[in-house]
Amino acid sequence: MKNLQCQSGFALALLLWTIAGMSLMVTAVIHFARDDTGMAELRLKEAKSLAISRGAALLAVRDRSMRNAMADAQVRDLNGEESGENGAQQGFNARYEFPEIGSVQVQIRPGSGYVSLNSASPEELAVMFSGIGGVADFQAEQMAMAVLEYREGVTSEAGDRTFSSGFQYSEELLSVPGVGRGVYDKVRRYVHPYRSGDINPNAAPGPLQKLFSGDQATAEAVSGVGGDATMNGGGAGSAGASGSTRQGLVTFDSIWEEKRQGAGGGGGVAAVEVSLIGAAGERTERRVWVSTARNRIVRAEPASFSDTAGKQ
Repeated sequence: MKNLQCQSGFALALLLWTIAGMSLMVTAVIHFARDDTGMAELRLKEAKSLAISRGAALLAVRDRSMRNAMADAQVRDLNGEESGENGAQQGFNARYEFPEIGSVQVQIRPGSGYVSLNSASPEELAVMFSGIGGVADFQAEQMAMAVLEYREGVTSEAGDRTFSSGFQYSEELLSVPGVGRGVYDKVRRYVHPYRSGDINPNAAPGPLQKLFSGDQATAEAVSGVGGDATMNGGGAGSAGASGSTRQGLVTFDSIWEEKRQGAGGGGGVAAVEVSLIGAAGERTERRVWVSTARNRIVRAEPASFSDTAGKQ
């Protein structure tokens, strides 16, 4: 009888441990399932945001082209000649409403309104690192020289040609000695890797416009006293990279260089700032780079998500 009581007690303990183990297993499965569901929802949200941003960017580029064409037609009817203005270098603002998606605010700025990592002068880079990055002047000068050394030190070959491939992405700025994450996070919204020449303060975002317009000496040093850089990619650092690189052997680097020359040269490159406010109040911001010569997207940068209060 005593043995039967011991055996029944052991069976009860075993049953309880089995139930506890199964409960832990079910809890773990639910936990991982929630994580997978959350990741799937996040990826779906990112995919929708990317599609909307790309579509809104192309729509804004089309509307700007139509506006410029109508303006040129009016000038031609009045004066009998072309206006002579480069519409690709003009800004543009628009707001689009999409049912079941939300409101999309779009702003277009020419690439010359930002600092080009591949064609900016040392003075221009130093001013940006100091004024936007918040570092001391001597550190800003060191960073500027490090950027020049990086972009001139990265060389590639295409057939019998050797050229400086420089920066392919703005994120490469983190590979430059002396440029830490803190500085990069402050300046990343104001730089790009396309060959757009010297900065045009009139087309720049507020912080850059204030920075380069407020210092006359710096403005003169940056805006052309030291060279004849234009939107055709003639700024500092573009030497050795002019012209098409699709001669001889075709490599990934030569394709990238042609892509950047096609975006930064000729008609130039434009930044389309897309801000999407969803029906639930969430806000998504993304910058899309568009070749104004070919009216096609060059790159869509990663998006930032926040609520209407600005919480990331």
